[in-house]
Amino acid sequence: MVIRSRAQTSMVKVKAIAEALPRGSESISTAGTNAESRHPALADVVKDAGRTRPAERDHHNE
Repeated sequence: MVIRSRAQTSMVKVKAIAEALPRGSESISTAGTNAESRHPALADVVKDAGRTRPAERDHHNE
């Protein structure tokens, strides 16, 4: 019974994550488009460096 209960709990969590993924994907896409249009020079430098986003800095994590 404990295993079944844990499996059901896990399934509920997995379904919640699966429902949220499209929203997260859309948010990431929108943020990238906005950054590219608002800061084209920086976006070009990041792309030229072979990265998909700027390197982490302390002020990004605040």
